[in-house]
Amino acid sequence: MQDQNLKSQLRAAASNLGDGRSLADALALAALAAERRLGVWRAALAEPEDLSGGIRTLRESADRILAPTRADSPTDAANCDIPDALRWLVDARRSLFTRLPSEILMPAEFYRSLAGADDAGCLSFAPTSGQLDAAAHLVRGCVVEMDAGEGKSLAAALAAAVLAANGRRVHILTANDYLAARDCDYHAPLLESLGIGVGLIIANMDADERRYQYARQIVYATAREIGFDYLRDGEARSFAERAAPAFDIAIADEADHLLIDQARVPLIISGEPLPEAGVGEDAQAAADWVMDEQARTLDALYSRTASETAADSADIRRALATILLGGGLSARLAAELERLGASPRDALADMVRMNDDEDGRPLERGLLFALDPAARAPRLTERGWRETARRLPHPAAAFEALQIISAHAVHRADEDYVADEEGVTLVDALDGRPLHSHRYTDGLHEALEAKEGVESAGRAPPRAMTTVRALMSNYRAVCGLSGTAMEGESVFRSDFGAARTVRVPPAVKSRRADSPTIVFPTRAARDRALADETEKWHGVGRPVLLAVSNPRESAEMSGALSERGIPHRVLDAANAADETEVVDAAGRFGAVTVSAGMAGRGTDIIPAPDADARIIAAAVRQAADSLGETVFICAAPEEADALETALRSRFQDADIRRRQPPDDGEWEYGKTEISFRKRGDSHNDVRRAEFGLGLMVLIASLPPSARAERQIRGRAARRGAFGASKMILHANDPMIAFSPHRQRVMDAAKPPDSAFASGAEVARALRRAQDESETARRAAALAAAEYAAVIESESRAHRAEREMMMDGRLTLSRLDDIISAWAARLCAGWDSPRADYAAVFDAVSDALWDDFRMDAAPLYGESPAAARGAISDAAARRALALRDAAGARRFGRLLAETRLEIADSLWASRLSHLQDMSLSAMLGSQSRREAVSDFSETARRTRADFRAQADDALIASILNAEPATALAGKSEIGEPETERLPAELGALL
Repeated sequence: MQDQNLKSQLRAAASNLGDGRSLADALALAALAAERRLGVWRAALAEPEDLSGGIRTLRESADRILAPTRADSPTDAANCDIPDALRWLVDARRSLFTRLPSEILMPAEFYRSLAGADDAGCLSFAPTSGQLDAAAHLVRGCVVEMDAGEGKSLAAALAAAVLAANGRRVHILTANDYLAARDCDYHAPLLESLGIGVGLIIANMDADERRYQYARQIVYATAREIGFDYLRDGEARSFAERAAPAFDIAIADEADHLLIDQARVPLIISGEPLPEAGVGEDAQAAADWVMDEQARTLDALYSRTASETAADSADIRRALATILLGGGLSARLAAELERLGASPRDALADMVRMNDDEDGRPLERGLLFALDPAARAPRLTERGWRETARRLPHPAAAFEALQIISAHAVHRADEDYVADEEGVTLVDALDGRPLHSHRYTDGLHEALEAKEGVESAGRAPPRAMTTVRALMSNYRAVCGLSGTAMEGESVFRSDFGAARTVRVPPAVKSRRADSPTIVFPTRAARDRALADETEKWHGVGRPVLLAVSNPRESAEMSGALSERGIPHRVLDAANAADETEVVDAAGRFGAVTVSAGMAGRGTDIIPAPDADARIIAAAVRQAADSLGETVFICAAPEEADALETALRSRFQDADIRRRQPPDDGEWEYGKTEISFRKRGDSHNDVRRAEFGLGLMVLIASLPPSARAERQIRGRAARRGAFGASKMILHANDPMIAFSPHRQRVMDAAKPPDSAFASGAEVARALRRAQDESETARRAAALAAAEYAAVIESESRAHRAEREMMMDGRLTLSRLDDIISAWAARLCAGWDSPRADYAAVFDAVSDALWDDFRMDAAPLYGESPAAARGAISDAAARRALALRDAAGARRFGRLLAETRLEIADSLWASRLSHLQDMSLSAMLGSQSRREAVSDFSETARRTRADFRAQADDALIASILNAEPATALAGKSEIGEPETERLPAELGALL
């Protein structure tokens, strides 16, 4: 099939995607284009040294033929006595002088000839059946789970090609700008050869370039860039200023990360920093006093427990519960609980039981603030409110003091954020990466800056905001791909309307070996075990990735490895700039990498080509140097095959046996043993050693969900390589400490002479803890989403109003109604039978004179309706005079611009007010349903007030822009000769 026919046939097949046969045909055509543009065309586009076999010879010959050629005087090779494949290659290379590759349409013979000459297979490229299946599911609106290395980006491109051929507009959403640019550059030749425009949106593009890129049928971008373009469009003063992304179909790469993990991430455009931004001295002083007093109270409680050896008395249990309530699970409390033989779960149960609300929360009587272990914010006690308010000039400053307390008591450096000369940078709890463009709201970020002694960037109110979840609701259909999607099926369906979630089996079965999780009673024991495990594998050269939870733990683990002389690299938010270099080196022989989440999603740690061979060689040397029997425990049969082959090759006369060990509780059943003894060796020593190939992932803390655990384990054994993973935890892990399943974990059967818990019962208990944690987070996310949905609804209502405001003709046509409504509000209450006519008239008259120099004295004695009419008529005449002076079109345009400016300036305050209302509602005592309902009703009711406020400001601008003239007649307002020209409409004169 010729290239020029491929486009038309694809459009024809894609015209009926509801038919399974048509969809299969469309994907087959897209796959054929991929084979040609990403495979055969490499003969013309790749560097000769990147080719091999007969194709490289042809390419070098073609380049020699074209060496003297210029675009204006081509060499004609048609009559040369050369092979057909070379002739076609010369024609293609010559065409590249004047056209882009996607613009060059070749006949089928071009592809047949070059494919026939490809004896080394360097041009072979064909989408796998898994990629085609994934693309078909995407077209049907599904979320697809595909293992790492199975080609998710090509599946997305194939699906986008078919959808675009059907006339749809597609956004392919990637994790970052680098991936967006990489995928766009790679797939553009395929897509453009089918007549489909491909665009790219990345940071630092100007508005004109963004509009040009968004006009393409398929756009590669991040949700962040599209979200901010959406917000900026909502602030545009004209339709021509808009970038206008087309919200039709979104294909999310790493769908669970975007649609679940980042669904609540706010996208905010901030205004100018407030002059009073920063931490107030009064609030700082009050917060310091509260924290110092609380610290003295907790120290006294610690002194009470210091003389005890067990937490077996009610008094000691009460003291421990109070410490937990007042200071959270600090390292000091964890050590004290361990010394007394108690657990955080015991202390939490005592705290809940002893601090009963109906009894007046007795544990809080000596505290100034309380920390709920499950919350991320402190709460002032009754005494705390009283003492704080007494030290502040006004009660509203108490909230600022509470944020300062939160910055010190809840948020920890090198866990929640990192501080350096550039300021305070938040850390993504999901992947450990720094969030340079994110700031805490409501003064918390300024409190952290004050805590760390760095210069504050200033608090800026939001001008526009949305969330990732709200942004995605703009699309008509949302689908995506991920390596860990199945656990999120219900979220994809309920929140984003995905048809279903399906798993596409991998082309190559995973060879990762997951060892049983082990749990130590103390953190110190866990740290020793992690260091031992790292040292063991580093000794044989196996690359190790040690995954910890935050930069603080990465620094501590780095120190432990340094003490043992183990060379390693650290990757966390504190040194994020080194990510690419560290990840590239993490798969090398002997590499040890300590990572706080960053070597997770979006990165591939690929073992070096020679790493496995060198590991096997090290094991062979180990066997050669040992006396007696050496037993290698292999995690996978294939690893045992490789080691056995190497041993037999090196030692032809050795005694080498292979067997499956019994399940003794320590080694997972199904592992393979290779027993080695040199012939003639009579020593009775038996040495057991683990053997494994590929990357070893050691997980130091329990991931918050089974899905997150799969993501971390999935760093190993990617693309069919060897690899293994193992979790080594401690009982006071944040995910375990307060779990109701903690005791079950610690009571689980332990192997003989072992200090840790392991086995199936432990695995089940940990999985239940993850499931309950995920359920709790889901409930919190849904609660926050309900409040965010109200704010989003108000934002969209404001956006719709702006749409009408931008039309000057529509604004001008509604001006009389706006003026009438303004006059009615001005005279509100005048019609009431109980109204004091004179008092109301004086109030209205004074307001007209003070604000607009309009004399209402002639209207005294008129009915309220007549007075309103006269006021409205007078305002309409001033507007008419302005229109006559400027011309109807210019006046309408300037009127629209003024109205937009007023509305936008007021909207920033309204948005901040809505945020404050939602925070108050969430912290209130109402049930969630009642609180959300009340918040929604209040937001709807105040929307009309906001519009009225904006219209009143517009009328004020009009009335103050026209030179006043006196009016005669009893029913008319007198207007003395004064002139006030505000900047908004002064240009009209």
